[in-house]
Amino acid sequence: LYTIEDIEKNIINDKKRYDIYKLIFKSLGFNRNPGTEEKRIMDIWIDKYNMDIEVILEACSKSKNTTNPSISYINGIIERYKKNNVRTLDDINKLEEEFN
Repeated sequence: LYTIEDIEKNIINDKKRYDIYKLIFKSLGFNRNPGTEEKRIMDIWIDKYNMDIEVILEACSKSKNTTNPSISYINGIIERYKKNNVRTLDDINKLEEEFN
């Protein structure tokens, strides 16, 4: 970061990322900030896998069937989506239809 503009862009990007973390955690029913490892995993979903937030939130909704939802549990679902080239909610529905 060399200029004020760079710093401002960085702050905006950090806030956007924090808002995404917060949304994911809220959907899981967590009332706390994510830890370093949890952020790292969510960053992979967002940056490396280019998962759309709707797909991530749908994966989070699958945690309602568990007593202790966790980022690790959701990561397993996201990994399955990645393996099956899931990009949209329609892709999730197709995958679930094939599974059933």
